[in-house]
Order: sequence, then C-alpha cells, then structure tokens
Amino acid sequence: MKLAKYRPFETGNLFDDFFNNFWDRSFSDLASTFQFNQPAMNVAEESDHYRIELAAPGLEKADFDLKVDNGMLTVKVEKESKEEESAEGNFSRREFNYTRFSRSFQLPDTVKTDEIDAVYENGLLVVSLPKVESAKVQPVRKIEIK
Repeated sequence: MKLAKYRPFETGNLFDDFFNNFWDRSFSDLASTFQFNQPAMNVAEESDHYRIELAAPGLEKADFDLKVDNGMLTVKVEKESKEEESAEGNFSRREFNYTRFSRSFQLPDTVKTDEIDAVYENGLLVVSLPKVESAKVQPVRKIEIK
C-alpha cells in the first residue's frame, strides 16, 4: 500500500517567525503556532485485508467524510464548535474552534474499493480495505508427487 507522505514536523520558516516576532505575540498565538492538526495513524496488513486506524477523539461519525476516487482514499474532517459567555456589563467572550484535517492514501490495485468499510467508535476510526481473492495469502498446500 502506498501512502501519501506525512511530515508533521516540517515547519519551514516557523522557527524563524517564532523568534523574530516573539515579543509581538500573545500566549494563545504561541500555543497555536505549535499545534499539529493530523491525527495519529496505524496501517496494518492482514491476510485478507488492510486496516487503517486513525485516532480522532472528540468527534462524531457525522464529522467524517470518506471518499475513494481513482484509487485514492481520502479521509476528511471538518468540525466547528462555538462557545459564548456573556456577563452583565460590556464584557463578553466568544471562542470559536475549528477542527480540520485531511489524510490521503494511494490504494494498491489489490483492494476491492467497492467493499471498503469504516467504523468509528471510542475516538478511533477503523477503515477496513478488503483484498481481491488473488492477493489474499493462500494456505500451504502439499503437492503429491506422482
């Protein structure tokens, strides 16, 4: 199975910007600078299928969008949450939080794309990718000599 490259720690000019603009930032700006939006992922190959596990706690099934297009499996999540607090007087607080990520996987020709199955439970998305019959591991067969 060929995967799209994942490099969460490639930052480009992130550290230069951090040190050059250190005194011009608030604490929340500094915290968001080092936030990585990609979930942890495991890929396993079984005898009859591949399994992809994505750790994505705090989401719901409806937040996920899984698509297969031209042999590419894409998992997308977009979730918006709003929190608003009002107090008497001129003070109020509003916080918006957006969770968004996308992961793509190049599927091998040995996957039955029309039978892909996904289950989300307890913060873990498990995607099962069944193999075609010819790609499955065949049991050991003894050949009789004639």
